[in-house]
Amino acid sequence: HYAVDMDGNGKRDIWNSIPDALATSANLLKKNGWQAGKTWGYEVTLPAGKLPGGSKTLAQWQALGVVRASGKPFKTLTDKATLKVPDGRGGPAFLMIRNFSVIKAYNNADKYALAVGLLADEIAGGNGLVQDWQ
Repeated sequence: HYAVDMDGNGKRDIWNSIPDALATSANLLKKNGWQAGKTWGYEVTLPAGKLPGGSKTLAQWQALGVVRASGKPFKTLTDKATLKVPDGRGGPAFLMIRNFSVIKAYNNADKYALAVGLLADEIAGGNGLVQDWQ
């Protein structure tokens, strides 16, 4: 069970209490393995040519020529990541790490989890996407 009584009224009410709803969402993420201090993923640029699929460490993706679109280094090269290119090669590409899958425990749609991750980045002071959607 994920519901939390955050407003202290003795009831876990996600429908009428904003504190309960937010705490419940945070509890769901925590119980599904949210890694505090880590991101959900990175916007990346891709090298020319076909890339292999599957999960690889960020160091392995980097060795294949995949780099952050911002030009900044990856934070933890040992993190496992999966490549997602939602709009094909004409749009932005992302390496998704563990917290992306945790967001999907709340709503299993890739587009939902991507929107949540991008919104979280904006709230944290991010500069938005580097690459445009086509």
